This record gives sequence, structure tokens and C-alpha cells, in this order.
Amino acid sequence: MKTRTSASGIDDILKRYFSDIAGCGLRDLQEAAIRRLLEGGNTLCLMPTGGGKSLIYQVAGLCIGKTTLVISPLIALMSQQNERLIDRGVKTLYFPGGIGGKELYAMLKKHGEGDPPDFIFISPERLEFEGYFEFILNRMRNRIGLVVVDEAHCISQWGHTFRPSYKMIPRFLDDVFTQESWPTVLCLTATLNKKDQGEISADFHIPADGIMKSPFLLRDNIAITVARDFKNEEDKKSYLETLLSKHKADKTIVYVHRKKGQYGTESMAEEFYNKGFKCLYFDADLSENQKVEALERFERGDVKVMFATGAFGMGIDIDDIRVVIHYLLPESIEQFYQEIGRSGRDGKPSYSYLLFTETNIKVRRDLIRTSMPTTQELAETFTKRFIHARESKIDTINAWEDLADNEKISFLYFRKYGLIDVVAKGIRSIKGFKPVKPLKEFDAFMKTSKIGSVLNIASRTRIDVKGIINKIYELFTMGDLKLEKAPSKCVFLIKNKELSDEIQQEIIRDIDEKVAYRLQGFEKLVVMVLGGEDPTDAICTHLGIEK
Repeated sequence: MKTRTSASGIDDILKRYFSDIAGCGLRDLQEAAIRRLLEGGNTLCLMPTGGGKSLIYQVAGLCIGKTTLVISPLIALMSQQNERLIDRGVKTLYFPGGIGGKELYAMLKKHGEGDPPDFIFISPERLEFEGYFEFILNRMRNRIGLVVVDEAHCISQWGHTFRPSYKMIPRFLDDVFTQESWPTVLCLTATLNKKDQGEISADFHIPADGIMKSPFLLRDNIAITVARDFKNEEDKKSYLETLLSKHKADKTIVYVHRKKGQYGTESMAEEFYNKGFKCLYFDADLSENQKVEALERFERGDVKVMFATGAFGMGIDIDDIRVVIHYLLPESIEQFYQEIGRSGRDGKPSYSYLLFTETNIKVRRDLIRTSMPTTQELAETFTKRFIHARESKIDTINAWEDLADNEKISFLYFRKYGLIDVVAKGIRSIKGFKPVKPLKEFDAFMKTSKIGSVLNIASRTRIDVKGIINKIYELFTMGDLKLEKAPSKCVFLIKNKELSDEIQQEIIRDIDEKVAYRLQGFEKLVVMVLGGEDPTDAICTHLGIEK
């Protein structure tokens, strides 16, 4: 491990920025994890929800004295963490939901040339397509001291929370820092099984002694009730109404795990709002501004019930959530454990209710089976996305968020098996930029393509796509160009070879293995609920937690 000689004292940082915590001292794994990071050791830290994982990177980052890059899954979560650091007098860079391209460029330009912030918060999805962010980060790469991957369970393809953009993070770090020169990396989550741990450790170069697991993962202030004697969905919904009435004064999350349909987030929230409950819904289809507003209203207590998919509550620091209700069976014991842990973070008595019918078991199995691409979907995605491409010719795809989940997963496999490579990310056209004064380089580019197409400019000059994009970014950062219109984002790809039957079969074998593993995990949950096994015992046995 590399020794950090410039680290400030942990106690000094606590007194300066965290005076409310300094008197109580660090707890659980916090100090050990911080010291390991200060020595340059990549770390995977497993601590319970509400256990203070974020304090680890906040203190370590300020001790190191360089910028900490925090990669986190939710705008609402980043907003909350960002505001609390600002209140402590810490300099941050955070991109609010709905931010326009021109505003984002202006923010990045400011930080590219001025004093670097102490913390940068960004989502993994934004990493994929924000070429200017990558350019700025590359310029300041020697000033980045720590990279944090929050909610690290989203990395693993073996788990229920897998997000394809998380799998791209190591390649992003390679592009910015080179494979041999990454900053120290910290991955944070509440719990992982051994397969998850293995995949994350391999992706982020974390040695066995860098996996730190809290001995206090079990939360004993949550009373768990499994209710399954329902004749049908209406019977189950009636019981839900009884529970919400019983806990009407309590902040409650109802995990329905579906966005659409009669039992989706929006429909359920509307139905129970009409019954007189103060409720909202939260899922991926909301705009980022709507997500932040929903979170703020729930935190204030204006809203008591949140109908949600699994993303809600992930990493959110709301310590007085009293009740978590699963209206649909979660996918695994890990998911169940993570989600009930979002209640009772203040240590006070809290409640978990798991509701289901026999039909729900079949529904969940079907959801798992369709969560990965089929042979047909792989072929269709490859053909559709490369319909105009020929081998060794550059093609483009639009924003990552425009791709369906299974298209994103297919994209990952295509890169893994060398079918495609990303040659650049950033702007499709340079036309939105204007010279502040006569600029020969820019004029020369525009003369080769009146619409400013980066691909056309590259084909008519000896400059590659990445070189053109970086030159425009450089001129903009230096103030020689101004931005009149936010440029459209895209990724430039090159197709190396076709999707052969042999590669397709190999991909499908890998997918089948992962789906089978996830189904196996679900069956363990089914055994727990149908067999009447004590949920606490099942959680401890499955996750290797001591009671």
C-alpha cells in the first residue's frame, strides 16, 4: 500500500468540520477504514444502513487534502449529502437534476481552471456520456485523492440491484487515470454475498485484506412480521390499509417494486391518497426534480407514506422512518435485509411487514427471468445499434439513458467480448460553440462540415474524433470559445467484429448462470416465508451475520 505523507490528523478534521460528532468519537469500522484509506489501500467496507458509511469518505477525503470523487446512484441522495457538506463549510461540486447543458459546462469550466472542490458528486450514468466532465477530470487527475463508489452492490451482475452503468466505472477510471495510476478507491454498501464481494473486489482491485465487514450488521430494533394468508390481491390490499391506518403517524415506505399497472407505484399512491393517506410515489420515471421534491417532503413529514421501487431509501439519511412494508416479495434475502434496514436508523423501535400471495411468487420469478437479455434481444440490439456501421468504421449512440435496461446489459457484453470499443465520448457537433475572437483552428473545422459534424470533420482531416473533441474542450476551457447552444451528447463506437453464433452462445451461457443464481437466491427467501422460518435467523444464516 502507498503511504500518504500529506494526510492531516483525523482528530483535527473531526473538530474542524464535524464538531457535533467529534465528542462522540468514531464508531464501528469508521476509524479503521479511514486509516486504511490514508495509507492508500483500496477498501470494500460493509456496514449497516445508518451506520455512518458516508462519514468514512468525508473524513478520509478531507484528511488526504485532495478532491474526492463520489459516484452515487441517486440525484436525491447526492443532493442531500452535498447540502450537508456545504453546511459544514466544505467546497463541493454537484450537478442538480434537470441541469441544462450550458449551465453544466459553465460549472465544469469554473472548476477546471480554479481551485478544485473538496468533493465532486456524480452519477455513474453521467460518467458515461459527459465527455467534458471526463476532459476536466483528466486535467485535474493529479488533484484527485480518493474515488468513492457508494451503494456498491449495484456493481454486481449476480445481485438484484445491478445497474449496468456501475459496470462501466473501472473503464472510466482507466481512461482518466490509466490502469496503473488509479487514486485510492473505497466501495461502500450494507451487505454482500461472497459472489458479489468477489466481483466487486476484482473490478476495483481490492485485496482480501481490504474487505472490512462490521460485526454489527444485524439491527435488533426492527420487528419483522411475515403475513401470507391472503386469499387474493384485494385481501392483501385491505390488510395494507389496516397497517397504514395503524401507523398513520409514522413515516412508512411501501415497496411495490413495480412502476406500472394496477399495483405499481403511481396507481397505489393515487388509490391510497384518495383513501385519506398522505402519500406520494417514487420510481425511475420521475424527473430528477420530482425525486428531490418527493424526498424533501418525506423527510419533512409532509408526506407519511411513500410507494416506491427499490431505489427509494438507498443511502438516504432519514433516521426516523418507522415502517417498511413489502407489498411484493423482494428478490432475495439480501434485498429484504437492505430495505428493512432503511427504517429505525435512530435506534428506536421500528417495524417491517412482508405481504404476499402465492401468485406473487410466480410474478417475482418471471421478473428475474426477464431481467437479462435473451438470445433474440442480443441479436436485435447489435443489429439495431450498428445498422449503419461497418467494421473499422465509427458509429454513434445517443445518451445512455435512452437505452432500455437490457440494451445496456447487451452493450456491456459487446464490449467485454471485444465486438465494439468506445473511441470517444462527448459532442456530436461543434456548431453550438462560437469563437470569442477569430480562431483559425475552429474555422478550419467548420469549413470541412457546415453542420459541424465531428464525424464528418474527422473523415476529412487527419485528426481523430477524440482529438477534435478534446481540442474544442480545450479552446472552450481557455475561453477562446463560448457556448451558445448546449451540444448534443453521444458516444463514438467502433465495431471490431460481428456477433457470431459462438460468442452469442457464450454470452447466453453467462446470462443463464447469473439468472439461475438469482433464482436460487429467491428460492431461499421463499423457503423462509413459506416454511415459517424466523426471518432474523434466516438473515443471519444467509449473510453470515452473528446474532
